[in-house]
Amino acid sequence: MSISSSDYSHHSKARKRLGVWIAISVLGFISFVLFQIILPSVKSNEAAEKRISEQQAIQRAEKFLLQPEIAAFIQPPTKMSTTKRIEAYYHTNDELSGYISHSGTENTYRSWEKKAPYDMYRVLVLEQEHSDPLLSSFPYERLTKIDIHMKTGQVVGFQTESNGSPPDQDNRTEPNDPWKQSDQILRLFGWSTEQVKRVPLASEDGNSVYYEVPRAAVGEARLELQLEWKNRSLLQMLPSWEIPSSYSTLIAQQRASAERIHNIVYVGMSLLLSIASIIITVLYRKPIAFRSRTLILLTVISCSISLVHVWNMTEGYFMVSEHQLLPEKNLQTAIIIQAVITLIQAGLALYFSLVAGRWMWRQTKFNNIMPGWSDENFGEHLVQAFWRGIGWTGILLGAQTLIFSIMEKGLDTWVSTEALNSPINLHAPVLFPLLAWVAAISEEGFFRLFAIGLFHRFIRNVWIASLIPTFVWAAGHVMYPIYPFYSRPVELMIIGMLFVWMMLKHGFWTAVVAHLMFDTVLMAIGFLFGTDWTDVLIGVAYILFPLVVVYGLRYLHSNRKQAAQMAYSQPPPSS
Repeated sequence: MSISSSDYSHHSKARKRLGVWIAISVLGFISFVLFQIILPSVKSNEAAEKRISEQQAIQRAEKFLLQPEIAAFIQPPTKMSTTKRIEAYYHTNDELSGYISHSGTENTYRSWEKKAPYDMYRVLVLEQEHSDPLLSSFPYERLTKIDIHMKTGQVVGFQTESNGSPPDQDNRTEPNDPWKQSDQILRLFGWSTEQVKRVPLASEDGNSVYYEVPRAAVGEARLELQLEWKNRSLLQMLPSWEIPSSYSTLIAQQRASAERIHNIVYVGMSLLLSIASIIITVLYRKPIAFRSRTLILLTVISCSISLVHVWNMTEGYFMVSEHQLLPEKNLQTAIIIQAVITLIQAGLALYFSLVAGRWMWRQTKFNNIMPGWSDENFGEHLVQAFWRGIGWTGILLGAQTLIFSIMEKGLDTWVSTEALNSPINLHAPVLFPLLAWVAAISEEGFFRLFAIGLFHRFIRNVWIASLIPTFVWAAGHVMYPIYPFYSRPVELMIIGMLFVWMMLKHGFWTAVVAHLMFDTVLMAIGFLFGTDWTDVLIGVAYILFPLVVVYGLRYLHSNRKQAAQMAYSQPPPSS
């Protein structure tokens, strides 16, 4: 069989397009690694110092409390029967980190980072009156907070609070001189009196003592050391950065605007869309296929990982937000309540959205946008979608890098740290990249498959119909600590429309794979570039796991198809 010149020309052009597409994908991935990982680490000029673990921070805090020099200034336990609970979590001064990023004073701050960091472990030591407090109360003798540098392990701050008044420790020989006591404490925390300047006492009792650190100037931010005393017992020794009021006002306005957009656009519209998915499935329940194994499996995967994440993040969430240890019964109650909400959101709402979304697309010219398990070529389609999605992952990473670069120069974007949603505060941080599966399935299923399908029923142009759902999805990321607050929505409007193009051009599964791999790379990058070989193996495992899943599904589908063909080809049994 001869090949015509027109066919040869067509195949040649197709190969060239494929080659260009692969080259762009590889270039995008390289630019991501270079400009978002390598160059920032080189620019920061930081040594590759490994972060200590939370357990090491706890050990350092316990050792600190046992030092005789420290114990002499700290209130002893009032009852021998009290029990202790000790936990650690990642704590950050997000306002300081944001100001440093906004003012471009990273190099100046670095000289003071060892003694007054914005990132630290906060170790909570709870001396409880009872080992099992009631839900309605939280009785404790004393709660002590010890701040530990995340790399050096040095103690940088101390706070304590108790339910009772600390006793007057009259067994001390030194006079009750607040300055003398405070000077001794500063030396124990690694500060010399030559570095600081005393601030006149605000009250005669000397309960509050302040020192300025004249040389510690980061932009307009100034460093103070704050000490609190009560009955000659130390209640607090904290480094405190005074941030310019102009920045504090700016960031408060940014956060307020972000919260309004998140609540009105994302939460409000998502709720309305969820209700719409239920209404559509009820109205069109006869033609809709409810028992799709493909859609049930997607829902189960997304919901199961979401439930695991509820367990994984709840305790850390409350430690960060409350700066306390949640009693076990309260913690269990919080997990149960959040699990029920998750079952509704990541279970029922997602399933109705998938069912209604696929049915609506089947009424359009894109009727084969989401092949399922029962389709004959599902296995092969899934493999093709996987490799297309891999190619698109590089393009998405490159596009994000380019967008960030443009926004940094054009919008003067800046970032701050955040502890509330940090993977460091998860019970098992190794499970964090699993959330990429939740994002890929739920966001593509809800905002792309269902929401665009819904708007497309009323707006004939599918691209115009995509704008509102994509904006709602982008608004869901507005609370990230990247400023101005509209930076991430602008970025994700562009990324979101690329997901739409993938879905319309190559189908739903290509968009899901691209989203999955895009988020997996971003979430697993800390493991891939970790200092421990086990971290690297974990990162590689997360990157390769989707490949195993896709080829495993193709194998199972191929066996199923062969079994069905053999059963069909066998003659019927004779009577």
